Amino acid sequence: MIDRIAKVLKTARHIGIFGISLIAVGFYGCGGSDGSSRADATPASGDSGVDAALAPYYKQAISWHACSSDTFQDLDSDLLNQLSSRAGCATVKVPLDYDDVSKGSAGIGVLRVNAGKPASRLGAIWMNPGGPGESGLNMPLGVSKLWLLGNSANPVGQKLLQLSDAYDLIGFDPRGVGSSIQLVCNSNATRRFIPFTDRSAAANSAQMIDGREVASACGGTPLTSYINTEYTARDMEVIRVTLGYDKLNYYGTSYGTALGGRYASLFPDRTGRMILDSVVDITLPLAETSPAQAPAFQKILDEIVAPYVAARNDVLGLGSNADDVKKIARSGLAWLTSWLGETMSRSLYAQWQIDDVVADLAVAKGINKVLTANPMISSDALQREIALLHFFPQESEDAEATAQKKAKDAVSTYAAAVSGTTQSVHLDGTDGTYWSVVCNDGALIHPSEKYWTDLGNALAQSAPLIGGMYSDLPCLYWPFSARKPPSFVRAAMLSFLLLQDENDGPTPLSGARATAAVLKNSRLVVQSTTYDHGVAFTRSECVSGYMADYLLQGTLPNEGTMCAGSGLSTSTSTTTINSKRAVGARAEEYRTDMYTDDVEAEKTLQKLRKMIR
Repeated sequence: MIDRIAKVLKTARHIGIFGISLIAVGFYGCGGSDGSSRADATPASGDSGVDAALAPYYKQAISWHACSSDTFQDLDSDLLNQLSSRAGCATVKVPLDYDDVSKGSAGIGVLRVNAGKPASRLGAIWMNPGGPGESGLNMPLGVSKLWLLGNSANPVGQKLLQLSDAYDLIGFDPRGVGSSIQLVCNSNATRRFIPFTDRSAAANSAQMIDGREVASACGGTPLTSYINTEYTARDMEVIRVTLGYDKLNYYGTSYGTALGGRYASLFPDRTGRMILDSVVDITLPLAETSPAQAPAFQKILDEIVAPYVAARNDVLGLGSNADDVKKIARSGLAWLTSWLGETMSRSLYAQWQIDDVVADLAVAKGINKVLTANPMISSDALQREIALLHFFPQESEDAEATAQKKAKDAVSTYAAAVSGTTQSVHLDGTDGTYWSVVCNDGALIHPSEKYWTDLGNALAQSAPLIGGMYSDLPCLYWPFSARKPPSFVRAAMLSFLLLQDENDGPTPLSGARATAAVLKNSRLVVQSTTYDHGVAFTRSECVSGYMADYLLQGTLPNEGTMCAGSGLSTSTSTTTINSKRAVGARAEEYRTDMYTDDVEAEKTLQKLRKMIR
């Protein structure tokens, strides 16, 4: 959620552009239709008060065709091939501007996996994996595959099979991203690498300038003002009515929880069963929720990861006690601690990535040792020195290869830092959509440079891993007016299921509790001890059972319900998938007969975990 992480080097990740002609993005398609999709669909009862200007969108003819990566970007071919008989793709037209529909239309890429038993279908579940700015097309494929692996001999596994039969699953690329209308922000301005752990006045000023340049780049793209959570939620409503579903059921993770809440605030009468997983604090503007990540990630490093790594010092060699491990993250020049904070915070998203965290620490320790001996070393010479290091002499070749790959990335950062290399401002669909949503969604509570500089300085002291990351806020300079904040008065009367890990870094537990307090008729289930992001995909029978009961019967657990998680153990005798290290970090407590094929289930779960941001 709110993925400010991975923006330290300010480089774009997924390139794409759609010109501001914007109108009539072509229809693409996928296979098989049924009674849920009809060309003459009209708003169901309760929708009669909608703007008549939207009627052409509600009545549009939808052409379903076989899904293909030729027309829809980044589809998982493995999942798609296994579900080709049930999956279909289309493009749905939506208004570009819901405040003035005369401005034209945009296309939204939609993927649907049909229910196994359409005659007894309960409805459809919309899905969103977070971001903002992430594609949502593959999630229905992954969830459908996982449900089909349910073991009928296991009570929860049997319910997964029932879910597969009962629900259509719908994914879509939100506006700005992927197979939908795409946003790219460009500028002729240049920027350079700025270490966020450098809290000097000059560095703070450079961070502010960088944020201003991002705002200027996106401000020069007319599409930007139409990229926000409210409009994405309204797009979901157009899709619902067009496809003929009476209610919109929903599963969203991370930022997807904010999107689900926004839909419910706009269309409470059309909202069905809604699961919000890894919950955003909906009481704050999106931009103001991000700083809470810094202490959350610091806690994971200091209280969970450091003791875990220290307990394995005989194998990993990263320190015999937690303080030695923590010291690695605080040692070295600003460029190195910034690189480590940026890359390790991504690795700390969930405990199945513990091997990446260990590799990050090993690389930082190795590079710092080389630089201490030769502080004036060139980047080419540093690369040669690093190539000679053996980060994990007792580990597998894969572990060493992972560390060397990370080391190469670190050396690239070093080269950028010492050379002062600049690059033009370019944000692809993912990053451009991210900032557009964050800044368009709501006005800042604290709209001053001084506040964000002081906050970055304070967090750099209390949560040094990534605390200094939060000063370069483009929203301070955003050229467009923010949308009005939503009211959740009517949504609060609905009954949702909220899922949360106790030690979630990207969406901390405090934010989930704040949201649960607003959605007072909902229930929050907390999974203890773990630091995963995306509770539904942690293999927990407890969590899966509550989800299935809610989706199949509408029943919610008691208030204060918790599921026992399985955090990283400091015991050196703990048995995990890898006898030396917790590759995947899946402890024995999570082994289950919920699935007929445990290996295939884990493979599918890994795909789903990687979708969440």
